Amino acid sequence: MDQESLDRACRDLQARRESLGDAGSEMARLRSDGYSVVESMYIIANVFEISLSEAKRLAVTDGSGNLDTYIDDFHNDVEDGFRR
Repeated sequence: MDQESLDRACRDLQARRESLGDAGSEMARLRSDGYSVVESMYIIANVFEISLSEAKRLAVTDGSGNLDTYIDDFHNDVEDGFRR
């Protein structure tokens, strides 16, 4: 997606900011709508005025923001790979 399209998506969401859910649920919605991780991070960081680091945390945790679950899942996947 080009920069103009991303900025348009940001403006559209900012205009509806009052009716949006939290940053995590909007991140999940953007991902399910086909936006890439990076595109979703950019939009969420701009619309919710959060850092890209925080947006990345939401992206890698499927919007929950819970890194413990993400880390546990990652470790389980690694352990499963060693058992094969």
